Amino acid sequence: MKIFIMILMLAGMSVAHSEDVLKDFDGLGENKDLFDAAKSLHPDLNVTVVQERIVKRRNRLEIAPELAVVAGGDAYINTSSYGLTLNYHVVPWISVGARYSSFTNTLTSEGESLLAGQNSTVPAFVPDIDYPDSLTMGFVNFYPIYGKLNTLNMGITHFDVYLTAGYGNMDLKKGKTNTWTAGLGVGLWWSQHFSTRLELRYQTYEAQRYNGPVSLDNTVASLQVGYIL
Repeated sequence: MKIFIMILMLAGMSVAHSEDVLKDFDGLGENKDLFDAAKSLHPDLNVTVVQERIVKRRNRLEIAPELAVVAGGDAYINTSSYGLTLNYHVVPWISVGARYSSFTNTLTSEGESLLAGQNSTVPAFVPDIDYPDSLTMGFVNFYPIYGKLNTLNMGITHFDVYLTAGYGNMDLKKGKTNTWTAGLGVGLWWSQHFSTRLELRYQTYEAQRYNGPVSLDNTVASLQVGYIL
């Protein structure tokens, strides 16, 4: 019985000690003794303690121009876009927003060869293309991973890895269609007002062909540089 009681007491002391240690590390910047002990392990290194987010992302609006390139989709055209995104940060881990994009399209080498004809004896063909003109979309972002980087010893950069999903409408050469997207992004928060986002998204929509509609699958890589109000 005594041995059982001693085991319980030791377990309780171990849990309490663990909680104290975790509490100390959670408030490392406020615990001078622990901070000095951590610094003494590597006296030649510059020890910096960072606890809270640089940017308070609660009830704030982020405005960001966006540039994007599109891979996949129609084999006859190269597509890129430019536009504007709005992100309303409800809380640090959830934001909702809207995106408007305008597209530019050029023929690929395959499309140009069809249009020009392979030689003088082969007639030219007009590629069956239903290219995108503009996009309006609503989306939601979820930020499950938050971290900090020491940027070349010049300062601490805070970042989030986030998931994004959206739905909207596209204006095509031959009419309008619905579109949806889902992907992954990284948000870099440089200061209280400036941000950078890198996104990689899957996006699909339905284009019109002479013989009927066809679904096009695209990969969209985008860069956004934002200002947070």
